[in-house]
Amino acid sequence: MNKERFISSAVEIRAAGDKSERAISGYTAKFKRRSRNLGGFVEQIAPGAFTKVLASKPDVRFFLNHDSNKILGRTASGTLSVWEDSVGLCFRCSLPDTTDARDLYENVRVGNISQCSFAFSLDGNDKGAQEWSECTDEDGNANVPLRTIYRVAVLQDLSAVALPAYEDTTVMIARALAEKDLYVPVPPKGVASKVLENAFIREDIERFNLMVVAGKKAIDAEIAYRDKMQLQANQAWASERRQENLREVRSADHTIKNLREQVAKCLEQIEKLEYCLYQPSHR
Repeated sequence: MNKERFISSAVEIRAAGDKSERAISGYTAKFKRRSRNLGGFVEQIAPGAFTKVLASKPDVRFFLNHDSNKILGRTASGTLSVWEDSVGLCFRCSLPDTTDARDLYENVRVGNISQCSFAFSLDGNDKGAQEWSECTDEDGNANVPLRTIYRVAVLQDLSAVALPAYEDTTVMIARALAEKDLYVPVPPKGVASKVLENAFIREDIERFNLMVVAGKKAIDAEIAYRDKMQLQANQAWASERRQENLREVRSADHTIKNLREQVAKCLEQIEKLEYCLYQPSHR
């Protein structure tokens, strides 16, 4: 099974307990809350996604910033409780008397750390574990692949995170890739990334626009040259010189015609690409 990590801006973490106990609690996932665009797709967790895995009473650990050397709680030891309610995946962690735990508790209490994530795996043989569809992401990009997780097979760990979820996607992806065994899901072939497709379309539109600008400048320059040759032809006394100038005029007219045809074709391509860009079903 491939290990994945889910981080969502919808989660929350807060200080709990009393003077005799330092504890933190909250939601490490909330149902039907979409992540930001994760570089070509969006994720969400469906209600009941943890029912089966929690029934198996997994030994889940609680880490700080995904660092397995900084363990703060564990279900097997009774210091971590994890359960599912109508909102999402809940947890409560009774913190040990360590420097990392004390620092975390204080950072949570004052609001420096307010979010967390969890590592999980899906059963590759479970066809109903996930479903791919399409959505509009928070930036307004349409037809972005949407991955809905219906059934988690393995719940590996929870982690309090210092960085807000996907506030800096590049940093978060770099951090994820640092976990060498971490799996990054890829939308199936039937659900292409419209975001990536649109990026290529916009590049083509930009390229054709540059060609149009260059073409129009070339036309203006050629017209100026043709007019100059026509003026010289009109002023030429010698028949041979006049004929030479008129040949240049005809050549310039031919070049202008070709340039205008090329510009027209570029404009036609731009129109087609812009139509594709704003049509949801252009695939």
